[in-house]
Amino acid sequence: MITPPNTSLETIVMRRIRIIRMLRPLFSLTAAATLGLVAALLGIGRLVWVARVLNNAPHDITRVPGFYYVAFMHARPTVQLLTLLCAVSAFVLVHTSYRAVETTVRSAMT
Repeated sequence: MITPPNTSLETIVMRRIRIIRMLRPLFSLTAAATLGLVAALLGIGRLVWVARVLNNAPHDITRVPGFYYVAFMHARPTVQLLTLLCAVSAFVLVHTSYRAVETTVRSAMT
């Protein structure tokens, strides 16, 4: 038995497929990393007076890593977690960008 092309079941299934295809990019690893990075940066901006930290940083370039290490160790645990979230999110974004560029270059060479 042949069903007509525009049955209600087909319409429902195709609508769901279109919705899934539209929402798929929103749930990618890149989108999650970007959202995590933005949220963490906003959180740090609300919890820390960033301008004061930058003003208190030493002018001698050799002492800067030690200053930021001590500042990180004396920060609140929430700020430390947000900083780690920023680092992980940035790493994921760099990694996925590298893989995308590498794939593009490989496909262009063949």
